[in-house]
Amino acid sequence: MRGRGRARFGFVLGLILVGLCLGAKFAAAAGDSPDAALRRILAEARAEAAKSCARPSDKLVAVLCAGTIRVGVRDNYPMFGFAEGGQRSGYEIAIAERIAEALGVKLALVSVTPSDRIALLAENRTDLTIATMGDTTLRDGQADFIRPHYYASHTVLVGPRSVPVSGFKDVAGRTVCVTVGDASNPELSAHGARLLLFASPEQLIEELHAGACTLVGQDDSFFARYFAEPGFAALYDVKFAFAPLPWGMAVAKVGAGKLA
Repeated sequence: MRGRGRARFGFVLGLILVGLCLGAKFAAAAGDSPDAALRRILAEARAEAAKSCARPSDKLVAVLCAGTIRVGVRDNYPMFGFAEGGQRSGYEIAIAERIAEALGVKLALVSVTPSDRIALLAENRTDLTIATMGDTTLRDGQADFIRPHYYASHTVLVGPRSVPVSGFKDVAGRTVCVTVGDASNPELSAHGARLLLFASPEQLIEELHAGACTLVGQDDSFFARYFAEPGFAALYDVKFAFAPLPWGMAVAKVGAGKLA
């Protein structure tokens, strides 16, 4: 599983680095190549920043004026955004570092949660969010998601091998432990599951081991490292998967078109 995960991450990292050079909306309008469009956009933004930073026309200019890009990331999601011993690691951290490098600015990582990662964009407390965020119809109205998406996941239900659950018909009346703000929570609730909410996905694992949660729901990517451990795989299995969801970076809905 680790081998497949690394191969997938490498492939997706290639996609996102290509995506950094797209500038698709602007390239289409100007009729030039994505690389040329990106250079033009950055040149215009840098010229504006050099002239005056009093009232920047776009979040990109504001970032260049500040010399720092504030990126909202997770700090409790292994392999994507994780903080331990004062060190940050993960795929999304690597993306944030690459973007800051491309813009020639410093990187300020801001810890976000599923419940506040969009709100912090709207409140101008972050410039960009890269935080395991699924692109849903509802969220499309709240933030501007960047294409192409950089990952895709399913929600899976995990529990003891002895528990017979194979589909939604088996979750009605059962308590399912999930995290606050998970996009798949409404679907579980609609099928009669009683949701017990936790702040972080790691708490789900703790409660599963403690027996407080018989079933836990989270992205399949989160469980990948746990199922790579023989002891965990011997005790638990994936009951079923649902809600395929693309993940995207996002900027504020208004005033960040060039940064996007």
